[in-house]
Amino acid sequence: MTFDKIPSWPTWQTWSRTSRLQTSTKPSTILLMTTSASSAMKKKTLEFLEAHQSETPSTWREEAEWRRDNWSWLRHSQKIAVKVLLQMKQEGLTQKALAERMDCTQQYVSKILKGRENMSLDTLSKLEDALGINLIYDEQVAYPNMAAEEVYA
Repeated sequence: MTFDKIPSWPTWQTWSRTSRLQTSTKPSTILLMTTSASSAMKKKTLEFLEAHQSETPSTWREEAEWRRDNWSWLRHSQKIAVKVLLQMKQEGLTQKALAERMDCTQQYVSKILKGRENMSLDTLSKLEDALGINLIYDEQVAYPNMAAEEVYA
């Protein structure tokens, strides 16, 4: 591969108009590959990318749009997933054990722990009961000077 040393931008413009290299007094220079080396490199790169192209089309755009469209509840789901994971670690629980406590499948618990599940209030209540934690409402924060019995009286 061959490289030509091309002086910085203002002189480079002059070089491209006059088709000859002019010297520059500026210390900064850029490296530019010659046309033949550049086209050979592009061809080699394209061949490599085509050889390693996935057979299934990428869905990154659809996934990004889905996350954007569902962000309002996804952020809550992710926070809940973190709280549940921390409590599970503290208690030494597996997904299967939590599923048994909640009376659901291990696969559903896995979906919850990924932070991408739009859970119902029923599911949230089952999680709270199974782990003994508050996920959506904390009486001590809402009513710090009152006992739980007084709040619900």
